Amino acid sequence: EPEPEPEPTNETEPEPLPQKPDSEPEEAIVEPVAAPVSAKKFLDVQTLSLKGLENKDVKSLSDPYVKIEIGDSFGSSDTAWNNLSPSYGPMKLPTVEIPEGTVLPVNVTVTVWDEDLKSSDDFMGTVSFEIACNDDTEVTDLALDTKGTMSMKFALVDEKPKSKFVRPPKKCLEWMNITSASCSGLSGEAEKGSLPDPYLKFVVSGKEGFSDVVMNNLSPTWANPKLPAVRIPKDTPLPVTVEVTVIDKDFKSDDDVMDGTSFEISSNGPGEAKDIKLRKQGTLTVSWNVQAKKPSERFIRPDNAPSGGGKKRGGKKKK
Repeated sequence: EPEPEPEPTNETEPEPLPQKPDSEPEEAIVEPVAAPVSAKKFLDVQTLSLKGLENKDVKSLSDPYVKIEIGDSFGSSDTAWNNLSPSYGPMKLPTVEIPEGTVLPVNVTVTVWDEDLKSSDDFMGTVSFEIACNDDTEVTDLALDTKGTMSMKFALVDEKPKSKFVRPPKKCLEWMNITSASCSGLSGEAEKGSLPDPYLKFVVSGKEGFSDVVMNNLSPTWANPKLPAVRIPKDTPLPVTVEVTVIDKDFKSDDDVMDGTSFEISSNGPGEAKDIKLRKQGTLTVSWNVQAKKPSERFIRPDNAPSGGGKKRGGKKKK
């Protein structure tokens, strides 16, 4: 016989209990952010000492001084002559202005240079450090990136000290001996029907010198003894600006200005300004040596050939 069907009941299945999460979500803890602290206005360098510097001179010891930089502001110490472990007191050290709006920490860079009176100064090493608060006063035995260490005592102040060292600008030696020059891609508009006959005029602190003429050429080159030496006025500070004018020699009328440019000499000794753009068209490259002694060979412009033209100054007369 078939089994009887089960009789219906009023019982219902129990609802599942809510599951308790393994862990309650934690609220994020927000740490308070400290407001930036402005640095004071000046770094007053009180003492500075260097130890065990690398010698850059051959026949004597180096003559070190330091340049202290904060952003675009800087100051330099006096020179310690013939010394590889110099110490500088407060009257030989600068106060460096801290750029407006600078916040702590302040990054300070100290660079050591060997002063050379007759050439460019030699790099001896550098080191950087941070001033974390306005009350910091000292750093000790920081290693330069070359050789030696630097220690400094300082104070951040809001008022500039009245008596501090200000390094005077380096003076230019007496002669700018121009050793080579070349132009490339000059404009030929100065003289129709043939190529120009260019020469160069150099002006340094009001003193001038002239090269010889290069005939029929838009990319002329000059070398000694076809270039001048310009005598620079005594005690002229570096850097000094050199004005160069390219002129087309005309043997029957006034000479024509073709182009020009300028550049700076920042140190004594040899130097080069390469591929300087002329104001209209083309480039100029010049090499020189700023020296104390008058060069033995140099081009001297003949007295009978003024830049106004009219008389021949070398080369063949044009037809």
